Amino acid sequence: MLHGGPIRVEHEEVARAHGATVARGILGSDAPHDAVPYFFSDLADWVGLEYVGPATTWDEEVVLGRMDKARPDASFAVWYLERGRVRGMLSVNGGADIETACELISSGEIVQPAGLAAGRT
Repeated sequence: MLHGGPIRVEHEEVARAHGATVARGILGSDAPHDAVPYFFSDLADWVGLEYVGPATTWDEEVVLGRMDKARPDASFAVWYLERGRVRGMLSVNGGADIETACELISSGEIVQPAGLAAGRT
């Protein structure tokens, strides 16, 4: 199970994914709800945030990019890993590829932090 149990994410993207799972169930599918939770927020014109994953626990954080307060265009990402598996990822101002993060979360594939920095696993 991707989520490991119930989680609460109050965002329109999560509600949309739940609706799609319910519709498939009404049509006879018994596939589990396995959408990776996603939300975004734009804080005025200051910063854009995107987050994927149900990371409730992690043992390693990998920060990629520039966390420079003096540069409003700075972008970075924080990857949350547990025993080498991606559990969540925060992208600030487009600091990382959301789709890649979703794929890695779903697959449970073990990754190397250096591979995340190089764009590979």
